[in-house]
Amino acid sequence: MPGKTVVFCEGIHEAMLLSLILDERGINARIITHDSLQNSRENTPENNRINEFLGRKGRSLRFLLKDEGGDKKCVSSFIELYKDKDESYSVIVFVDAPVYNFFKETAFDELKRHILKQESENLFLTRDSKSPRTIHRIFFTPISLEHQVQEITGENLYNHDRDKQKTILKQFISECRLRRIDWFSELEHVVFADAV
Repeated sequence: MPGKTVVFCEGIHEAMLLSLILDERGINARIITHDSLQNSRENTPENNRINEFLGRKGRSLRFLLKDEGGDKKCVSSFIELYKDKDESYSVIVFVDAPVYNFFKETAFDELKRHILKQESENLFLTRDSKSPRTIHRIFFTPISLEHQVQEITGENLYNHDRDKQKTILKQFISECRLRRIDWFSELEHVVFADAV
């Protein structure tokens, strides 16, 4: 299904940030929170949500943003999907830079080979990506998103409810664009590469 992208986000703040960026351009996305999957009574809620996204129910959606509830879960979820070799959608992983070594080691342990090919300081592609539709991208935020937000806006995302967090993230997006923050510009490029 061309034009479909699943984004594994380390946490809810990453998912909210991407949702706001996509929403600005009128690109349909759905966020699935870690809590909603944990609290579900379904046998395989994660698979069900992905199948809905790829099927008729998700026809109008271009992006599925999954809050994985932590960096290690994010990496593990990606590795499991990567093993399936499903080419009906592309994957973006959005995590903090300190998880890089864990990502590399986990991928090697599970797959018995190195799969990350460095494209820039923050962006890696999977080595066996052959087609623009199935390129899987792994994007590492310098330090952490929360640290970046605090540094640029002076606000701590953890001290506020979801509505206030969205307001802070909107301010963060504006400031990043105004200041031409390199990693943020690259993140937008990576996301919008799958939106065309």
